[in-house]
Amino acid sequence: IVRQHVVLDRYVPAGEPNEAEIVNYADKRVLHDKVVTLDDRMAYILDRYAKTPERQVLLQRLWEQSRRLEARLFAHLSFTPDGLNAATPCSPADSPDA
Repeated sequence: IVRQHVVLDRYVPAGEPNEAEIVNYADKRVLHDKVVTLDDRMAYILDRYAKTPERQVLLQRLWEQSRRLEARLFAHLSFTPDGLNAATPCSPADSPDA
C-alpha cells in the first residue's frame, strides 16, 4: 500500500476505493506538513519534478487520475474536498485554546 503512495499499480475507476487509493490520494493532498488542494500540490509537483516534456505528460496523466479518484472518494463522504481542512482535527499547537 505505501509503495503505491505516488503511483498506483492499477486504478479501477469504479466501486469502493481501496486502501492503496486512499493512501495515494492522501499523499496528493499533503505538502510538507499542511493539507493543501490538489491544484496547490500539483503546482509544487510540476515545479519540482516536471523537468522534461515526457515527465510533464506523465505527471498530467497521473493528476487526471487523482482528480477522478478524488471524485470517487468524496462521493462516499458528507463533505467536499474543500471541506477537508475543516473536517480534519487540528493539532494542539493549532488549537485556538493553545
